[in-house]
Amino acid sequence: MQQRKRPGRPKPHWPKSDSALSLFDELFPEEMLAKSSEQTLAEQRLDKLPAFNWTPDINVGDYPEEKIDTYNQIPQPDPLNPATLPTEYTPVTNISQLREGMRQTMLEDEQSPKGPSVLVLNACSKNLEESDFFRISPKGEHIEGWKSGLLKVIPSRDNKSFEPLGSYFLLFSSDAAARAYLDQTMRLHTLTRLEQTQKQARFPLPPGYLKEEENVQSLLKSFSLVPGFVKLSMRMLSRPYSTRVQTLINEGGPVAVASKEAKAQHMVLFTTDRSHITHGDVADALRQDGKRRNMHWNLAGDRRTSIIRIQNKAREEGDNSVTQKRGKLGGRRTYDGPGRFIITFKDSHEARRFVREWHCRPLHIQQDIRAEDEPPPIVNAEILW
Repeated sequence: MQQRKRPGRPKPHWPKSDSALSLFDELFPEEMLAKSSEQTLAEQRLDKLPAFNWTPDINVGDYPEEKIDTYNQIPQPDPLNPATLPTEYTPVTNISQLREGMRQTMLEDEQSPKGPSVLVLNACSKNLEESDFFRISPKGEHIEGWKSGLLKVIPSRDNKSFEPLGSYFLLFSSDAAARAYLDQTMRLHTLTRLEQTQKQARFPLPPGYLKEEENVQSLLKSFSLVPGFVKLSMRMLSRPYSTRVQTLINEGGPVAVASKEAKAQHMVLFTTDRSHITHGDVADALRQDGKRRNMHWNLAGDRRTSIIRIQNKAREEGDNSVTQKRGKLGGRRTYDGPGRFIITFKDSHEARRFVREWHCRPLHIQQDIRAEDEPPPIVNAEILW
């Protein structure tokens, strides 16, 4: 059977050219035809365009060049006449006079009747020392007599039990000193956080966080207020202060009031985890400890006046009412909180030695210990400041 031939596609006709066709023209002849037609139309339009005039009829003289003032034509300021200056104006002739003026300004701010500036640090450790705050205070070495502006640090404590509440009030001589301290604290806290991230990710600190001749290790070694993974909560109080804050500033806090009443400056808060600890138990424990050490503790007075028991009136009233009600049923004993005492010493070194010796130490108040007896109470000792 003879196969039927299919009619083929008519071959396009394109103008003959002396040059050989490219591969693209051979594969797509219709594109070559369209290109040749567009080129023909473009050439027709080009013949109709007017020729560009290379010699425009412009008179250069109609556009004169602007004159530029020379240096001599710039008006000069009139020389200063001392007679026309205000009487309050005193020109600075040397840098020492400027430093003295700034020092006088700081003294005036410190003695101003508006009172000290206050920063409040919250959400931090309850065991911070006063030196932790003064150690990071910004230095003003360019001004003679600069004392950084930080006057005093008052920890927030309970007025009756002296238990720390985790807040600190920082008193400054001026608002500028308080803002400088706040900026320094924020910078050190940021460096602490970046240093911890840098150790984990192993990349250097970004530029601009360190000043000239500063070492990040020495800076972070002196900063212990807030760890880097905790949010910094420090703010500046605005005037006028509340009655509570003003009373705290005037009296110096509960510790200052207790120091005036006890007529002693170096005090230790002696706390046990039991309530039935008497004044005699503490005095006997200190006496026995002195015999063991072969050196008695250097108290501010005798044992009777140097050991002060802290009374909680609110708990006593509540405990009495509960004891009276339960006494009719069987006279059961109630827990009225841990035993708290204030022990006064003659100097701060003796007080710190006592804290190192007695903190987290068992208080043995029984001579004969039996197996069925309860374990001895544990002492918590801390410096009151």
